[in-house]
Amino acid sequence: MTKPSSFQEIILKLQDFWASHGCLITQPYYTQVGAGGAVPINQSIRRV
Repeated sequence: MTKPSSFQEIILKLQDFWASHGCLITQPYYTQVGAGGAVPINQSIRRV
C-alpha cells in the first residue's frame, strides 16, 4: 500500500505536469487592501 500524498506533494506534481506541457501555474497570494488613499490614480484625481 502506498502512502497518501500530502497536499503540497499533489500541488507540486500538478505543477510539474503542467510545466512539462509548457504551462505556468501561478499560485494566489493574500495581501491586505486598505482604503486606496495611496493609489496614484486617486492622487491625480484630487488635483484641482
